[in-house]
Amino acid sequence: MITPKNKNNTVENVRNATKDISDIFRKHFYKIKSKYRYPYHVLRAVESICQCRTNSLGTQIYKCDSCGEEHEIAMSCGNRHCPKCQHEKRKDWLDKQIDRMLPIDYFHVVFTLPDSLNDLILHNQKILYGVLLKCVKETLIELGRDRMRADIGAIAILHTWGQNLSYHPHVHCVVTGGGINVDSKKWISSKKGYLLPVEVMSTLFKGKFLSYTKELQQKSTKRQGKDIP
Repeated sequence: MITPKNKNNTVENVRNATKDISDIFRKHFYKIKSKYRYPYHVLRAVESICQCRTNSLGTQIYKCDSCGEEHEIAMSCGNRHCPKCQHEKRKDWLDKQIDRMLPIDYFHVVFTLPDSLNDLILHNQKILYGVLLKCVKETLIELGRDRMRADIGAIAILHTWGQNLSYHPHVHCVVTGGGINVDSKKWISSKKGYLLPVEVMSTLFKGKFLSYTKELQQKSTKRQGKDIP
């Protein structure tokens, strides 16, 4: 253990100096807000996070029945993007998933898209996020039935940022190491340390995403053509 050289470098002082995302937003976001165009939902999320647990949203007063001491607590924003508000919900969700886990092997599978598609996805988030998750689902189901003759299970989580907080949509999956046989309806375990062929999975996923994207583009082109007098 390293002892601090001066009293100002204590653990408590380090904690007090730590900034959370709301502090960063309040200090920097409004300086760059006018320089870029942000979607309404982004502005709303930032505004909520900045106001979370401040007097801006009001306060609640708790009073001790025994001594009468009062304690005032600022209200939370409740925004689903707020790390403060979602901390307990995230913990509860994780606990529920752990309770549902079977005594089997699980695999971590990540489906990602090339950076060259970032602009396209960023301007069509609602539609293409749905397409992305649909392709992930179909890829796992089809390969599970084709290679294992089984219906495998999975939990899929969409992430829209990378480790450096840059825009990088991808899907994390926790996949069961086996599934219910489509014929016998009995459990079939995957090979030890092996789920599905990565290259085949990648090719199938890529083909599906391109196919659905082209289909959407063709439908959009037809609609635009009909609107032209």
